[in-house]
Amino acid sequence: MPAHPSWAEPSSLHSERVRVRGNPAFILHRWTMHGIMNNRRRVSTMKKWVLPGLLFGIALLLLFVSPAGAELRPRQKLPEATLTDLKGNEVKLGGKQEKVYLIDFWATWCGPCRAAIPFLQELHNKYAKRGLVVVGIALDSGSEAEVRAFVEHNDMTYTICVPKNESEIKRKYRINGYPTMYIVDKKGVIRYAGVGYSEEEEETILKVIGDTLAE
Repeated sequence: MPAHPSWAEPSSLHSERVRVRGNPAFILHRWTMHGIMNNRRRVSTMKKWVLPGLLFGIALLLLFVSPAGAELRPRQKLPEATLTDLKGNEVKLGGKQEKVYLIDFWATWCGPCRAAIPFLQELHNKYAKRGLVVVGIALDSGSEAEVRAFVEHNDMTYTICVPKNESEIKRKYRINGYPTMYIVDKKGVIRYAGVGYSEEEEETILKVIGDTLAE
């Protein structure tokens, strides 16, 4: 195989010079195409290195955040904790209970959390007498006084807690986004787990609440 392409041999270069005198555009086209091919080879080489590196980085990210960092799942036991609500009452989470719990981990600045408030208030109004306890646990929302002012302004009458040990609560309940909602049956078993809020999800939540209360 020749060390150089045929058009780079001395005889070929001579013939190119002759043709260039009659048609200068030809040599310009030849060298332009050569530059394009070189660029393509450089891009191809970059792809060979960049793509595997990108995939390796994504794999590392997934290794560190999943599944240990994911929210708790249905059929798991809810971790136990005892908090205090804005009225000074103890609120027990997890373990055997006499009622069904909907626990909403939220923040005052979170748009989807705010959008969910009317729905949660409606659940409280409709199902409290049937054995549902709606608990909102405010995180990353400032002081208790600031949360209290927000609650009063939005006419939220369901149970609200502002834990002092926020980092421990986030770790224990796997809070990685707001709102995170759990529906827990009387045995302390999670029946529903979800992150985020949409009106489309309301139907699913209502069904789980109805089925769990009926047991």
